[in-house]
Amino acid sequence: MTAVVTLVFSSFTALTTQAQPQLALVATYDTGLGGLGSEIISIRETDGIAALTIVAGSVDVLNLSDPLIPQLLRRVVIDTTFGTPNSVAVHPQHNFFLVVTGTPGITGAVAAYRISDGAFLTSAPVGIQPDSIAISPNGQYAVVANEAEGFAVGDNGGNGSLSVLDLVGFNAVTPGLLLVTNVALPSAAGQPGFSLLRTGDASRLPVDNQPATLEPETVAFTANSRYAYVSLKENSGVVRINLNNLKRTYFGRHRFAN
Repeated sequence: MTAVVTLVFSSFTALTTQAQPQLALVATYDTGLGGLGSEIISIRETDGIAALTIVAGSVDVLNLSDPLIPQLLRRVVIDTTFGTPNSVAVHPQHNFFLVVTGTPGITGAVAAYRISDGAFLTSAPVGIQPDSIAISPNGQYAVVANEAEGFAVGDNGGNGSLSVLDLVGFNAVTPGLLLVTNVALPSAAGQPGFSLLRTGDASRLPVDNQPATLEPETVAFTANSRYAYVSLKENSGVVRINLNNLKRTYFGRHRFAN
């Protein structure tokens, strides 16, 4: 993408008429970077502060408090030692955002930057090729989906995994470390509802739902912040992680627990 587009529903009609809601474009934010444009956006609902990853190696901090007038507050240059910025998450209460950087086949990193001035705070390693990150509604946890995507014919990319961050003691005011627990995913081979008889797009290897072909993609939390659900796109499944004890549960057409 080359821009972030803000959309709103308009012209709603009563459901009894079975009319479809219509979308109306109300504003556009353009990074000005053409093909090196935007990737993932995270918006804090309380004040409209947003962070947007840019594959060229930066994060744009935006003010979307008035969605009709998106404003760039600052462009934060991101350390790309471990790869390009893939995803970002704005903390719901504190003055920082988290960004994951990664590239296929190697261990990636998560880093914290202060929102107000873009200052780098700290970083920590995560799993192979972190693809997305999200912060729980209560601000106590972040979860990273480490995709470990196969990137060449015959190469499975490594084991997909999750990384769980404990953010209770991290507030961007006092010095602190990012406390990361890397969580392996058990085999999902033979589980009902998961992919069968297909191959990886780049690797051309069979997707057998062993850890090396599990590819976590996108993270979402329950409203009470107890669980995170992570899509396993290439596997046609979802893994739920209990943030109290790190217990993992797979969901396909049926489910099983580990």
